Amino acid sequence: MSAIIPELKLIYVSIPKCACTSLKNCMFFLENKFDFKTYKNNGNYVYIHKLYPSIYFEDFLKKIEKYDISSFTKICLIRDPIQRFISAYTNRVMHHKELSIDKMKAYNLDPEMANPNFVKYVRKFKTYRKIQSIRHHTDSICNYIGEDPSFYDKIFNINNIDEISIFLKKKYDIDYKIPKLQTGGGGSKSIEANKLKKNQPGIYKKIEEITAKDYNIYSKYL
Repeated sequence: MSAIIPELKLIYVSIPKCACTSLKNCMFFLENKFDFKTYKNNGNYVYIHKLYPSIYFEDFLKKIEKYDISSFTKICLIRDPIQRFISAYTNRVMHHKELSIDKMKAYNLDPEMANPNFVKYVRKFKTYRKIQSIRHHTDSICNYIGEDPSFYDKIFNINNIDEISIFLKKKYDIDYKIPKLQTGGGGSKSIEANKLKKNQPGIYKKIEEITAKDYNIYSKYL
């Protein structure tokens, strides 16, 4: 689940493609006072996401039932939902090749649909979401942090991620600069949303429909 640090009375609820790799590394440092490095256990690599998995909000609430969270500071970090959608494509599809021919075959999907360009990806998005890694990184922000912003004491924005370092210093007197991790694929800037809106209005409208719920609930924090 996301990070619970009883010593600091701090809860961080993570969202895939919202700097969660960087912030999970931050949470590990806060708990252990040293930086995380991927390690092996019984021949298997243990990654930061294994220690702090991003799970659905309802499941997260069940995990924290044993804590009295009324005294905890609860934080999350969000980003513009369309930028997040684009970032998921550039990172998971372009960089990590998670829609390769082999992956499509493994899910009994048409290999002719492998390695789509962005327009094809949007048009066939429902099909591509049958692949677990794509679904995990494109599920609604609300799925991970819930639909009630008042649950959180602070909702940070990825555009001002350095504010988390300021928060940690001010509240806990801890110096920590948030690292920039998981950068493969060029990020959301490699596909310009404004150009897409102008040149492919139908595709842009479909992305707006996919992300509408997140905008409706969290637009105040973008």
